[in-house]
Amino acid sequence: GSGSVEQMVSFLEADMVAFGLLRMSFGSGKFRRSHWLFIHWSGQSCSSTRRGRDNAKLPIAKDALQPTQLDLFASEASELTIEIIIDKVELCCAVDSELISTAEQAGPLSKAAFHVALAEDQQRWHQKEAWR
Repeated sequence: GSGSVEQMVSFLEADMVAFGLLRMSFGSGKFRRSHWLFIHWSGQSCSSTRRGRDNAKLPIAKDALQPTQLDLFASEASELTIEIIIDKVELCCAVDSELISTAEQAGPLSKAAFHVALAEDQQRWHQKEAWR
């Protein structure tokens, strides 16, 4: 979908295990950069039987959802906020700081740069949907 982190989190339930791929993009044009994250969700209310059965599928899911630059595990929705994810991307992904656009002065992996890329993605998504 085009809703990014908030949309993904809205589908995660406390009694389930899920795997997903999240693209986090920052900036626009030639300054745009994207990072692919593997998400492993194991809700806190998931029964131990279900958790064990579904977590056994982790290697299959990981192989199917490649390539990724970063793996994230969460068991609570509060662990999957835009701010937390951006902080983790910033810690793990290198950026050439000489290639920062004026819109990214707060940082090339900032929340502002994320929202610039998200708006660009959503505009493309809506244009694509209009053609259907």
